[in-house]
Parts: sequence; C-alpha cells; structure tokens
Amino acid sequence: MGRFSYMALRGAEGSGVLFISAYRVCQSRGTLAGPDTAYMQQIEALRAHGVQNPDPRDQILDDMTEIISEWTVKGYHPIIGLDANASLDEAQFARFLDRNHLIDVIGYVTSGDPPPTYSRGQKRIDFILGDTHVCEAATQGGSLGMHEGLFSDHTLQFVDFDQRRLFRNEAYIPLTRQERQFTLKNAIKKNAFLKKLYEIHSHQRIGDRVVALTQAFLEEGKTDDLTQRYNRLDYEIRCSILAAANTQARKTFGYQWSPALVKAGMMTRLWRSITSSKRRQTQVTASARHLANLLDMPTEAVEDLSVAVCHSNLHAAVRRLRQVQRDDVTERLKWLENLAQEAAADRPGEDWQLILNRLIAATKSKALHCKLTNILKPERTSLDQVEVPLERWYYSSQQDELYEFDDGIFRAHTRIADDLYGTHAVSKILPDDAKVVETAVDDRGIRILTPSPSSPPTWTRISKASEMEQATSTTNVP
Repeated sequence: MGRFSYMALRGAEGSGVLFISAYRVCQSRGTLAGPDTAYMQQIEALRAHGVQNPDPRDQILDDMTEIISEWTVKGYHPIIGLDANASLDEAQFARFLDRNHLIDVIGYVTSGDPPPTYSRGQKRIDFILGDTHVCEAATQGGSLGMHEGLFSDHTLQFVDFDQRRLFRNEAYIPLTRQERQFTLKNAIKKNAFLKKLYEIHSHQRIGDRVVALTQAFLEEGKTDDLTQRYNRLDYEIRCSILAAANTQARKTFGYQWSPALVKAGMMTRLWRSITSSKRRQTQVTASARHLANLLDMPTEAVEDLSVAVCHSNLHAAVRRLRQVQRDDVTERLKWLENLAQEAAADRPGEDWQLILNRLIAATKSKALHCKLTNILKPERTSLDQVEVPLERWYYSSQQDELYEFDDGIFRAHTRIADDLYGTHAVSKILPDDAKVVETAVDDRGIRILTPSPSSPPTWTRISKASEMEQATSTTNVP
C-alpha cells in the first residue's frame, strides 16, 4: 500500500479543492516488521528518494503538510481521507492537524461521539479531514457499520458536500466521449478548429491582453484587481476554445456517411417537404428553406412550381438516393482516401495508405457498435410539449454573461470590455437569475441597452405536434 495520492479540482475565482487519500503505517521507527509489510515498502521507497534513516509514520505527515501548504497558497482547500492509525489526541497527529488548520469533518457535522472505525479497537483511527471552508460546505456525514458496503476490518466513512458551496460555483459535469465535438486525430477538423480559434483570439485581442496582464503583474505584483482580470481573461479563453470547437461539432449526417450520400438524402428530404407543402397549399416550411440554403438551391424558383413538377423532382431525388446508396461503398472509400491523405499531410512521415486501412477498420468496428446500440437502447417516446421563451436576449448578473435564444438553443456571450460582449458564444443553460434585456449589435460586439434589467423570461408552452416541429426543426436540421 502506498503512502498518499492527491488530486486537485479547480472551482470558481481561482479557488479549488485538494483531495488527498492517505495511509499512515502503524509501526514507528525501530519496530521489527516483515519484509512484505507496508512499513518496509515505504522505508525502501523513501531511501530510494534519498531520505536517510526514514520514519514513514512521521514522514507522511511532513510530506502531506508540504503538499497542503503548496496548494493552499493557490487557493485550494484540503479534503483528506486518512487511515491515521492514531486517534485525534496523539501528539504527532495533533500537531499535524494544528499546522494545517484541519478539522474532523464527520465530528463537525454530527452530534455526540462517532463510533470506532476499527474492528480490533475502541478508537477512531480513520478520518475525513478538512479546513473551515470544507466543513461549512459539508451537509451530512457518518460511519457505516462493520462490513457494510465493503468487507474490511475498517468501517467506511462518508461526507456529503454542497458542491456549489464547496467549489463556489455550479457543479462541474465532465463531457462523455460521445458528446465531444471532435478528436485531435481528425486532422481536417483539428486544423479548422485552430483556424477558428485564431480568428476569435485575434478579434478579442487575447494575445495583446495576455502580454499586457503579464507586464502588469511584473510591475505591480499580485493585486485583487489583477487577479480579477486574470480570472476573467482565463474564462474568456476557455469560452473561446469551446466556441471554436462547437463550430466543428459533429453534424447529424449519420455515422460516417459519405458526402455524396449526405447530399442525396438532404435533397430527398427537401423535395419531400416542398411537395407536401404544395399539396396542402401552404408556404414552404422554414426547415425546407434551410435545407435549400445548405444545398445552394434558390427557394424563389420553387414558389411557381406545380405539384406535378415537385412530385417529379421528388422521384428523381429518390432515384438518385438509391443509386448513391448502392454505390456508397465506392463513394465512402473515396472519401476515406481523401481523409487519409489529409491526415498524412498533417502528420509527415506516415503512409496515407496505412492511415486509410486504419480508417476502414475503425469504420467497420463503429458500424457494428452502432447496430448493437440500436438493438440494445431502450424504447423512446415522442415529446408531448415544449416550452420556449418569447424574448431573445437575457442577462445574468451572477455569471456576468449575455444569453441569446437562437433557434432553440441558449448561447452565452462573455464580457470583453466594460460595456461590450463578444459575438462568439457557447451553448449553455439559461441561469435562474437571468433577466430580459434589449441589445445593440455592431462590428465591435454586443451592448446592453437596458440600464437595470428586472423582467424575468416569459415562457410559452407548445403542445401541438405541428407547432412543436416548427419550434424545434431548426436545431434538428443538419
């Protein structure tokens, strides 16, 4: 068993939490111990790192103190899960708690004396420790019964935290692999992402602002104003990276379809929608107009077409789709060949044919997994209602961001100057404190015209299928 491991998670305003999981051996220096014990293993490890005459039982407390001090200066609060092999009143352990201002979190959130944590003793030797901030963020804690949850001679200790108070911001939920916009192995999207990111950083003068902020720190040292500017700039950079990545997000073109098959499918959908509108004697839908724009097809010419002509064009599009589907293996191989050559150009020294073979193998594997997913995924039902806001622009004072409702998606714009917000945005959930505002958009950015926003968003509920389709159609169009 090792001594300790740690992990730091960053929160808001430069603060964070330092998680430490530690084991303190029970033997002191001079104790006779077997060669395979944790005590002897730690002695050998410490000697290998140059520690003369090591005492692992005391050394771990000194080393953890050094780690805690290093991260405390950065604004991080320690949470330590520790098998101390000692009670809180042991002299050496008590000095460790005092030096690092640590508190027994379970004792803080519970009343009375917590039960023993070791089957062969009557004392607590396992603890969850933290500073005052950690204790104030704890909501409950305790100790499970012996062998409950884990078959061991120690009991499990637990503490629940209010994540917003602990990290001083919203809870962070990592993205799953399926939700990522693209991977760095995709040379085409990677280069397009870097090009877009350079464009955003040039527009927002990120490089000049970083240089200016660095010089200000060198001249003035660390001040509250400079720290706030640093955190704001860091947040803008992270948002710009997400905005650039979102421009390269995977579209709903199916799984590794060739461009020819995608175009044929879109053309079929377009003429099916136009023909339906002509038969019902209604206007061409917004989704059909969007498809026409993607296909570089003028919609003005469609208005004067008869139902028969639209029906004929639909049949032609269906025949083209079936032909492309029959020839899709050839089309896909051509497409993969182009991707492989692009990847080889991005990675000199690699044979593009080897890359092509890997792409083909990956395509077959992913196609198989896609079929298995379709078989195993649970049955889904359709929407029975949706709620959409009536206004377009909102401001959140807590996040200091401007939110735009854009075709079913809220997009967050960050502040780039005192009264100016950037035009680049990332998709986010509308905060609870958002208020309706009026804005003005120009080449420099977006300005808020409402001096003191106070009106909450107004929502309307849609339950008719046709209206729900119209409200959500734009976000579902590739």
